[in-house]
Amino acid sequence: MMIWLDASGGAGSIGGSVGTASVNNINWNLHKGTNGDTTVFFCFVASSRLQNGNPDLKQFFNWLANHSYIDQNQYLTTIQAGVEPFSGSSKLFTSAYSVSIK
Repeated sequence: MMIWLDASGGAGSIGGSVGTASVNNINWNLHKGTNGDTTVFFCFVASSRLQNGNPDLKQFFNWLANHSYIDQNQYLTTIQAGVEPFSGSSKLFTSAYSVSIK
């Protein structure tokens, strides 16, 4: 699963749009596709640019499970954060990065 806070400049997510979702009181466009090895991939793209935030990742997983996109018995194995420049260059400023698993 990927969470895009911005998709400006013509950047596009993997796969095609399968609808919209409201998670953490924010509207997201949901995309579903494969990454070449047939792994199903989900991408939540913010409907408008977000410059900062503190997302509760569990809410995204809950949304996918509640809408039958994933099995509730699946679990998280890796977390990453960063940027993927679409063109030109990009900068990411992070003052803190923490993960709490409950």
